[in-house]
Amino acid sequence: QITHYMASLESFIQSSLLKLQGIIKNRLIDELKYTLQQEKHSPDSHQLKNIVITALKDGIIDILRDYRYKSSQKMEALLQLIMNKYQKERLTIDSIAPIDGSTLFNENFNAHFLTSSHEELFKELNTHISKAKLSKLDLITPQIEQLLHKHIQTLHSKITQKAQTLTQALLEEFFEMLTKPLQKIQQELDAQEQLILQQIQHLHANTKDENQSVLLHQQLKQFEALLQRFAS
Repeated sequence: QITHYMASLESFIQSSLLKLQGIIKNRLIDELKYTLQQEKHSPDSHQLKNIVITALKDGIIDILRDYRYKSSQKMEALLQLIMNKYQKERLTIDSIAPIDGSTLFNENFNAHFLTSSHEELFKELNTHISKAKLSKLDLITPQIEQLLHKHIQTLHSKITQKAQTLTQALLEEFFEMLTKPLQKIQQELDAQEQLILQQIQHLHANTKDENQSVLLHQQLKQFEALLQRFAS
């Protein structure tokens, strides 16, 4: 379930980036229209850079936050499902620490990643927008869309690649949490097995001791039932 769900989150990243592309385009066109109408010139480079860089940085942060939340919630939901299923048995998960992957995300999607790759886009946009005229906005809009789309596709590849690495790390953390209670029950089974072996040795040494024979028989039945329960 987790593997399929994490794969579906790649589509979430792509669709979210396309929405971000539309938002940036609309902001640029609105700013361009306003300055051409009110100030009779195109936006200065500082205004454009602020719109592009801020929108991209904030948008990517929101996408990654949602990605992290969705993946963590899925894992925690499945952990809870496992707890509910096996709580009646001896296999229990005493506590669940939130799986948010904050450290992993911060290490991979740091400030450098969020800003350094956008400068080339800004320069290309500025080149086109600085020459724009109010009467020919319909000509510049497709150019803006094309530049944004190209950049978004590059971002999608980079984010997806890093997200896959993060997913693998989160999966390892998830299965490690499941392994701990399994190790605990295995230790208990090993301890019971050793106890039974000791009783067998003792029985061989005291074949006429009826009480020991009954005790051994009871422990063998309990051990057999325990093994059958966890084998199922």
